[in-house]
Amino acid sequence: MSLFKNWFFYFGSLFTLILYLLFPGNVDWILDQPLLVAKALESNQLNRWGDLGIAGGNGTTYGPIPNFFYQILLHTTHNLLIIVLIKTIVSWGVIFASLWRLSFDLKLKKIGILIALLSPFLYFYNRSLWDNVFLIPISALFSSAVIRYCSKRTSNDFILAAVLAAILFHIHLMATLVIVPGMGILNWLMIKEKDKNLKKLILVQLLIGVICWPYLKTLLIAKTLAPYGHPQWAAIFLSPLLGLRLFGYFGFFEYFSPNFYQFFKGAGKIGIYFLILLTSIGPLYYFLGLKKLFSRTCALEKPIRIYFITVLIMTVLISFKMKLRAHPHYMNASWSIYFCVFWMAFSEGVENLKTQRLFKVYSSSMVMLILTYIAYIQLNSGDRGLHFGPTLINQIEIAKQLPKSDSLKNINIEVDNFSNFPQRLSVLAEIYGNNNLSISLRRLIYATPFPSAKIELTH
Repeated sequence: MSLFKNWFFYFGSLFTLILYLLFPGNVDWILDQPLLVAKALESNQLNRWGDLGIAGGNGTTYGPIPNFFYQILLHTTHNLLIIVLIKTIVSWGVIFASLWRLSFDLKLKKIGILIALLSPFLYFYNRSLWDNVFLIPISALFSSAVIRYCSKRTSNDFILAAVLAAILFHIHLMATLVIVPGMGILNWLMIKEKDKNLKKLILVQLLIGVICWPYLKTLLIAKTLAPYGHPQWAAIFLSPLLGLRLFGYFGFFEYFSPNFYQFFKGAGKIGIYFLILLTSIGPLYYFLGLKKLFSRTCALEKPIRIYFITVLIMTVLISFKMKLRAHPHYMNASWSIYFCVFWMAFSEGVENLKTQRLFKVYSSSMVMLILTYIAYIQLNSGDRGLHFGPTLINQIEIAKQLPKSDSLKNINIEVDNFSNFPQRLSVLAEIYGNNNLSISLRRLIYATPFPSAKIELTH
């Protein structure tokens, strides 16, 4: 990269980090987040490591890695805003390092990393105190290890991939999307080419298998890996196209902040729609990347290409088996593969003047939309939609007005979002509440008119 491009890239990277760290209290705090923190608090109180995570939508109990992470942080501080900051910095750093490695191994332009970091889905999920979102940084590092072994046959990367596969398995079972193809291709290469460290690599995997067996045995005994409800066939068979979401704002506001559009009027709303239309440049490059991936002229080494294609096939198979819907968190384990597909097409034409102009238009629209969204959440203290609700900082303000125990005993909840997830305040009251406080009958209501999500306690 030229000096200008170097400065632009590093300044842009720092800019994305600042965006991620702005307003740490403006994150979601809904169902699994308080359950996860509550489990970590309980494990710390019992002075032991939590053996399992929380249960998913179909009753499957996920692994304990996120629980371990929050246990460690909660030993240091009970300030959830600091925990959000630490978690966000670590996640951003692992993503950046993983994509940096991938840029060398796949010979891709580093400027493309900025697009990943500007993705609204990565921005939202990497700030969230959820368990599934840990898949985002760890799966990216896993894919970088798989790809480096495929290209350089380095045993250390094989071992790194095996260790990360075990960690992913103990985070969320959607990691199967990359674990099976990734470790499958590594073992195929190891056996086919008779790796000089063959016995060592097999032994490492056997040891990791022993570590993973207790959790796998728990899953097999529980028999909770049942499909979800009625299938959405379009979502299943078009699941490899979920990657389109990463590179624009199609479906983002509808899922996370359905009241977003109602906040704008007239020219403002037209401007938002226009910016979203401009972000379609990103999905277009993803389509071009898919075309290149399946073409005879694909420049990827054969094992890496097989890995990418197998992940896409696994996405359809798992979606079919579990009858998954088109929820964005289902791509958190495989997002780096989607991104590399986009990145290949983008890097190929980045020296072209037309591509450079498109990049400027595209990246500018992504920046403007993410800044608008940050301002929207700040001004409205969240969104009244099911997948966000009042911000964490707003809920902490309420929790400080509650007793530590029986915090909801004398409260009539008149906030729709809380009717579904009332335990969110109970957990916060345990951390921020007052031991000596008792309250008479109060009402939890929206503090200001729609679409604001700000809540308050009133008589």
